[in-house]
Amino acid sequence: MKKDLILELLRTSAGEFLSGEKISKKIGISRTAVWKHITALRQEGYSIEAMPKIGYRLLDIPDRLYPEEIRDNLTTVSLGRNIYYFKTVQSTNQEARRLAQEGVPHGALIIAEEQTGGKGRFGRVWFSPKTLGIWASLVLRPEISPENAPPVTMLAAVAVAVAVENITGIALGIKWPNDLLYENKKACGILTEMNGEMDKVNFLILGLGINVNLM
Repeated sequence: MKKDLILELLRTSAGEFLSGEKISKKIGISRTAVWKHITALRQEGYSIEAMPKIGYRLLDIPDRLYPEEIRDNLTTVSLGRNIYYFKTVQSTNQEARRLAQEGVPHGALIIAEEQTGGKGRFGRVWFSPKTLGIWASLVLRPEISPENAPPVTMLAAVAVAVAVENITGIALGIKWPNDLLYENKKACGILTEMNGEMDKVNFLILGLGINVNLM
């Protein structure tokens, strides 16, 4: 999308102004179209300064789960390389299951700003309000047998704990196999669902709910 290309140009300008003429030439669109895309980015929450006869520069990015922001920091080979973003879904696991059955690749990430029917283990309700957490599911297609699938949940718990500590400096405790705790309060829940046969796993849905702003 042209809008994504403009965003990437603003990112790589390292806070310097980029003229509308330069953007239009690089992308092959009119300066009026550049302005329309800048306006759309602002509506999504991007803070972009505009100076007459000078150009545009990116000041700040929104606190949202936009695919562009996720991809910008990825170092993985397959996990999260295909992203399906929703503002609102009933459940990211439900969407992930549907997409997995349609054949999306290993590592596909389904992420939403809000879940209206999020669930935990045993069908418990998982409160997932808009923009207050990370509500996501991964489609995994490991070449393993069903009896070897349960450790995936525990590996995910460890991975989330390590990631949270690396990013925030906060050490979470793990209540095996699928809960992470902060000061004895639930900070993250993991729900893994499997589709398989007697001798193989067709796919796993690894659901993650991280209470970023609910603690």
